Amino acid sequence: MLAQAEDVRYVIKAIFFDAVGTLFYLNGTVGGHYARVAREIGLNLDAQRLDHAFISSWKRMPSRPAIDGPRLGRPRGRPEDPR
Repeated sequence: MLAQAEDVRYVIKAIFFDAVGTLFYLNGTVGGHYARVAREIGLNLDAQRLDHAFISSWKRMPSRPAIDGPRLGRPRGRPEDPR
């Protein structure tokens, strides 16, 4: 028997996917994609500057060591449990 919603301790609020390269592929660079989407909402952003900012930010992110098996505990970037 499936549990009723009120019996579930946690309710799923969002599901995140590793999108690029898994669910879809970009034609061009990340900066080019963001610049194209920005144009659709009336912004004029430079794709090369966006690429530079993306690469620079990516390089500054701390790396996670490789492990043998699933990661346990809180995923990177997830806020603390409010309980």
